[in-house]
Amino acid sequence: MIQLSTAERPLEEAFCGLAPYLIETLTHSLCAQFRADSTWACLRLPDEPGVILAAAGKLPSSFPIAPLHWTEHGAQVDAECRTEIVAIGSLRYEGATLDYLIGRADQPLSPLEWRRFESLFERWQTALDEAISEQRAQALAFQARLAQRREAQCKRLAAKLQAQTEQQKGIYHDLINDMTPAVFATEALQERLPSLEELGHLLLIERQFTRMRQRLRREIGAGAQGSEPGCDSSRILRETIAIWQDAFARRELSLRIDLPAAPLHVTADEADVSTIVCNLLSNALKYTPPGGKIAISLGTAGRNACLVVRDSGSGIAPDVQSQLFEPGVRGRTDVEGSGVGLCQVAHIVRRLLGGISVDSTLGQGSSFRVLLPLVPLR
Repeated sequence: MIQLSTAERPLEEAFCGLAPYLIETLTHSLCAQFRADSTWACLRLPDEPGVILAAAGKLPSSFPIAPLHWTEHGAQVDAECRTEIVAIGSLRYEGATLDYLIGRADQPLSPLEWRRFESLFERWQTALDEAISEQRAQALAFQARLAQRREAQCKRLAAKLQAQTEQQKGIYHDLINDMTPAVFATEALQERLPSLEELGHLLLIERQFTRMRQRLRREIGAGAQGSEPGCDSSRILRETIAIWQDAFARRELSLRIDLPAAPLHVTADEADVSTIVCNLLSNALKYTPPGGKIAISLGTAGRNACLVVRDSGSGIAPDVQSQLFEPGVRGRTDVEGSGVGLCQVAHIVRRLLGGISVDSTLGQGSSFRVLLPLVPLR
């Protein structure tokens, strides 16, 4: 087999699956059946000259790369090889044409050979068309089976997801019921405790229970909510820090707080903002050694509220930072935790069309930055 093509695209693409060994086999078969001095298989693409793919016998020394030129009047043979070519037969395949040329010196085909030649190409074309049809039928059948399997997999996954969602809603509902007696108990204690400090602690407990119940109720009715309500992020941050104040003091952590005096309304509900702040403060508390420093600031950045929580803790390795907001990923395994908190924070922030990032150096602490869209001014 010889390759004389200078075409830019690979010839295999033009075959669309027609095996090169088949082309060469037919070429040698023609040479043997018609006692030809030489035979050629010439590939012809639309609007392109033909190129020789295979040859049998002895090619003339002056034989050109493209011996045929097709016009509206048929095939035109180059003058240099016109005396050698005595027959041309063509096979159509997937938009391409394979021209088979028979060359014999001073020995034209007899009428019987011509009829046999034409009959041979008719049978080859019929077999080729049937093979193409069978290939297409098999491809369509395979695609249909693949589509059925994918549809079945999607249905199984949808059913599994629905079952998990229903189970999750049931758990949320049970949690609401379990919290209700605690809410009643805090209300009863508020009427009996004379100390304002103790009363303040009870009010914080009641407020947190209320937020948790609101969040659980929203999760039970997920998908039926409209746009996110607005809330004052500055107030929620101040209240949440008050809850964590004693925990920071017990670990002898210095706390620097920079909050705006005026309200800063974001397009989120109180439960979401509280969850974000609690998770960030919890991590700062866990990963900062006693005597360390924690800084909390809230401001604006363009059309967003910008919350920053910095700590002087152990820091996070660079390879972990890129995956820190994925489920189960943790900066350190020797500290108690599940690796779910930051993933939950990232999920909430993305749902609210905000942003979250981390900047950390091992041994020098970490800084978490959260952006939440501000409520548009009317």
